This record gives sequence, C-alpha cells and structure tokens, in this order.
Amino acid sequence: MYLLAFVSGCGSGGTGGGIPLSVGTGVARSGSLELRIQWPGVLSKGKLIPATAKTIQVTVTGEGLPSPLVQSVAKSQVQNGQVTLSFSNVPTGGKTTEVKALDSSGNIVAHRIASASVQENQTATVTTQLGVTISDGSYTPAQFTLNKGETLLWVNGGAGNHSVKADNGLFDSGNLAPGGSFSWTATTPGNFPYNCTIHNAQTGTLVVQFPAPAVTGISPASGPTGTPLTINGTNFGALQSENTVTMGGKPAVATSWTDTTITCTVPQGVGVTSGDLVVTVQGVPSNALTFAVTPVAVWTREYNAPSDGLDEGRGITVDPAGNVYVAGVASYPGQTQDIWLGKYDALGNNLWVQTHDGPQSLADYGYDVAAGPLGNVFVSGYETVAGQGANVWVRQYVAGSPGWTQTYAGPAGGTDQGQGITTDVSGNVYVIGSEDPGGGNDDIWIRKYRGDGAILWTRSYDSGAGSFDSGEGIAVDVSGNVYVTGYVTVPGQNENIWVRKYDSNGNTLWTQTYNSPGNFPDLGQGIAVDSQGNVYVAGAEGRYDLGQSLNAWVRKYDADGNPLWTRTHNSPANSVDLARRVTVDSAGNVYVIGYETRQDLGQQENIWIRKYDTNGNAFWTETHDGTANGNDTGYDIFVDTLGQVFVTGYTLRGGAPPDATDIWIRKYRQ
Repeated sequence: MYLLAFVSGCGSGGTGGGIPLSVGTGVARSGSLELRIQWPGVLSKGKLIPATAKTIQVTVTGEGLPSPLVQSVAKSQVQNGQVTLSFSNVPTGGKTTEVKALDSSGNIVAHRIASASVQENQTATVTTQLGVTISDGSYTPAQFTLNKGETLLWVNGGAGNHSVKADNGLFDSGNLAPGGSFSWTATTPGNFPYNCTIHNAQTGTLVVQFPAPAVTGISPASGPTGTPLTINGTNFGALQSENTVTMGGKPAVATSWTDTTITCTVPQGVGVTSGDLVVTVQGVPSNALTFAVTPVAVWTREYNAPSDGLDEGRGITVDPAGNVYVAGVASYPGQTQDIWLGKYDALGNNLWVQTHDGPQSLADYGYDVAAGPLGNVFVSGYETVAGQGANVWVRQYVAGSPGWTQTYAGPAGGTDQGQGITTDVSGNVYVIGSEDPGGGNDDIWIRKYRGDGAILWTRSYDSGAGSFDSGEGIAVDVSGNVYVTGYVTVPGQNENIWVRKYDSNGNTLWTQTYNSPGNFPDLGQGIAVDSQGNVYVAGAEGRYDLGQSLNAWVRKYDADGNPLWTRTHNSPANSVDLARRVTVDSAGNVYVIGYETRQDLGQQENIWIRKYDTNGNAFWTETHDGTANGNDTGYDIFVDTLGQVFVTGYTLRGGAPPDATDIWIRKYRQ
C-alpha cells in the first residue's frame, strides 16, 4: 500500500504518525516522495499567518496511480513555516504534486504545482514555496516564478504597513497591516515588476510562465481580408499585453483576448502568404492553422468603344502607387481596331485613355503592358501597314503621353506581332512575339531594348521548314535572365509547348518542351519567375485522346528547368479550357487566368481564375460569366504586394451587334 507521513518543523524535526492511504496494493516497483512545503511570513513565535488559512491539501497524480493520493494537513501541524509530507511505496514514474492552502470555506489562498520523477528504491524530493514574505524593506524572495493557474501568497511579516502593486496595474493588494496577506492567481504570462506603494524603494518581480499556446480551431475557416475571426485554444493568457496574432506573417488586430478565445480581423495582404495563423505568447509561437483567404471583388470596370465592336483587354499591370494600366484593342468609327491603353486609379476611376491608329486605319492590336521602374509604361502589339502587313509595335508612354516608338517589319512583309512585354530593374524592355521570315514559316521573335528604345539584342527561333512557331509570354528575373514561352511545331506531334531561358546577353541557358500523350496541340501562353528562380508556365494541352479537348495547363520548373509539378483543368463540358497568363506572389503562390467552357450550364467561355499554393494545391477559383452567356475570356493577371489581384479580358455584351465585346477589368482583395 501507499503510505503518507508528515513531519512538522524545519524539515529535520520528529516524525508524526503514519497515515495509511488505501489506494492500492501490490506495487511491483516503487520509491518514495517527500514534499517540503514552505510557508511565507512566519511570525517570530512560529504561528502560521494569515489567520484565514486553515488547511493545506496535497494531491499526487501520475504514472502508476489508479487514483490520486490526497492528504490534508491542519494549520496547527505547520511549525516555523514548514511541513514535510512523505509518501512511501509510490509507483515509479512521473508524478505531479499539487499543493493548495485553503481557508475555512475552501477558497484557495495559495496554490502551487510541481513535477517529480519517482525512481525505484529512491526518494524524490520536491520543495514547494507557497509565497513571498513582506518584511520592512524587502520582499523575500525578491523574484518569484509562478506557473499558469497557480496562486501566489504575499504575507506581511513586517512591523509596518506594506502593499503589493504591479507596475502595470495587473494586481494591487492595497494596504496590508502586519499579518495581512494578499493572493493573486496567474492568468497572464510575462515578467511583472511590482513595488510597495508605501515604500517605493521596496520592489520585487513576479515571473509568470505559461505552457506554449495552442490553437485548436478558427471560425470561419475561410473568407476575404477584413473577415471577423474567432480563434479558440489554450494558454493565450487573460490579457493580450505584448502577445500577438499573425496571419501569414502579417499582424492581425485583436478586438478581444482571453486565455481560450481571441477575436481579430483578417489583415489585408495575408492572401499573399500561406494564411497560416499563429498566436505568439511571450515570444513562444503556437501551432499554425491555415485560414483560406478567398477573394472578394472590389470593383469592376467595362469599356465599350464608340463603334460597339471588338473591344478587348489583353494586358494589365499596376505601378507602386496602385494605378492600374490596361492594354488592348478598341473599335472606333472609320478606324477598324486601334491599340488602346487605359489608366485607372486604385479606386477604379479612369484617369486617361490613349489610343493608336496606324497610318491606314487598319487593324492595330495592343497585346500587353508593363510598368518600368521610372514610372514609364510600355505597350506591345502590332500595327498594320499597307504593303507590309502587320508589324511589331512597341511604345513607351511618359505620364500618359507617347515617348519613343519602335516597330519591326520582317523580311517577308507578312504578319509580325509583339505579344508579351516586360521590364527589368534597370529599365530595359523585353518583347516577345512572332515574325514571318518567308517560306511559309512563322518564327519566335525576342528583342531586348534599352530604356531609351535602343536595340540591345534580338533572338529568333525556328523549329523547322514550314513550321508555325509563336512566342507568347516573357519574364525577367532580378539578374536579368530572360524566360520565354510559346509553342513550336514538331512534325508528327502538332504544336509543343516551348520554354527557354536566356542570360542577360541573350545566350541560351536551357530549353524545355512539352508534348501531350496524344500528340495533340499544346500551347504555351504565359510565363512568370519567382525570387528563387523557379519558373511557371501556363497554357493548354490537347487531351482529345481522353475524350476531352484543350485543357488548361500549368507547370512549375526549378531554376535549372527541371519540372517540379504540373496541374491541369478540364471543365465538366470536356470542351476547350485554356490558361493564358500566370503570375506569382512573394510567397510563391501561383495565379492563373484564362477561360473554361461551360456548355453544360448553357453558357460558353467563362473567365477562369485560379490560385495555387507553391506546391500546386488549388487554393481558390473565381469565374465570370457575362450577362449574355456568351464568350467571356480572361487574358492577363497581376498581383500586388498586398495580395490584391487585378485581371483583364473581355466580356460579350449581347444585344446589337450580337458579337460585340467590351474590355473587362476587375480588382479583387484577398
């Protein structure tokens, strides 16, 4: 059986009678446990104070104990501020000792918890100090460490009045006469200096330790930024103090804080990151739970040019001030289609529009737009010139006015067009497209310009005689390496997705191609690069072999061109789905825009936007079907440092004429 004995006095006094505890027999491996309980503020005559404390209750739990060992010691048994309790035949293993000093009504005056490990045939000793003695001029001990939920007792053992007040006001005893006492239960972690308000030089420090905070749930589990959020868990502390909540590394403002529940608001910009929610208490972080940040449309703009004809948004970018630039094509009376550039402020207000009509008012298209580091904007596309066909067209805009313009007419006088455009940190401009060199070919065409429009180098790629090759997307990293994508024609395989990396001087570093299993058309459309040099390509693969059509296709490559993961999307209608552009945020999340065909819903092409995390897991999807249920297409996407998503494309307006489309622009917050 387990035996308990108590010894009063200073730990070396005589032994009291043994008190058997009938809690079990037949302990195979056991040891002993000795608890030395020290009481603060003992008067010289050895009486226990405060007078309200009547009993000390001891509980032992842990390994090998089917039920707790419990014993109470009367105040009269405590002499000279100490009582020692001994347990024999205690099963080996970890034990938790809990000591409570109680008043006559059972209220806690002091409460301490300690751990011990009982070894076979050995005695484990635990010393428990119940509080702090206030004397005339000092607190003893001057620094006391308390764990969560424990109650500390201060006893005035001096000859004069004293007090205990935390510097931050967390606790305040008021005046304590000699023999008076004050109890405080630890509900907030931290270091709390305190002092005697009667004798200011008399100071002490209370250190409250908490277990690591743990988050057990968040509600709701998803939503846009600004969503009110409830966090459930343990060990948050009763007060926030300097403790924090972060989501995706961004601070969330708490509106209420208790030990088990926190309410806060999802901060703006968290969508750029993983959305992991962490509560940090006294520098100790909790486990992380993921809040799925979903987008919400902030504003939508549509533009219908005067001719009620073909109007399309093709490229979009945002400058550091939050201004939005959209390039595309618009129809004006007597001018066929014109290159179109619009600037909007962060609220979606149109600031200005610039158009370009070629020399014979033939078809002119804007395909992409990029913002340079000096605030200039660059547009790529083509203009049609009689006798020459379509020529690559690149223009700089300065404060909304045309700067320099560069054009390129290939040797065959056929179709030459600029598709993608980007800039680097030095202000250089990069354009990709296609040229007609004659002989029934189209070749991929890439050119680098200096910021003033001077040509630095040109590269082209021809996959073979009679082939149709097209350059579609271009990106550049901080080192000036250039990444391009498009598609090339391979005999017997149709079009293959084509990806190439050049150094800053235009030297080829690596090339990757992709041919789907059925040798059906595969199209590279957009490309992006992250800060680690990983490359992301969007396009489509032909899966007619599966009874489908073109499927949206996204692939991530490492910096050396090795594929890391691939994601595809086939809408329920098994019809044409295409990813046109891709971008990546600072946390490696991937955003893709294009369209999916939903004839199964009585619709046609719908704008399709999807966010993947850095590992290729789909995070959210947004679609848009215009009022006419016709062909609506997404062409380009941009994500700013706050995680705001900007997209453009076109929507079928409906009415007369029946095939008229409008430029479509939308800003999402996440």
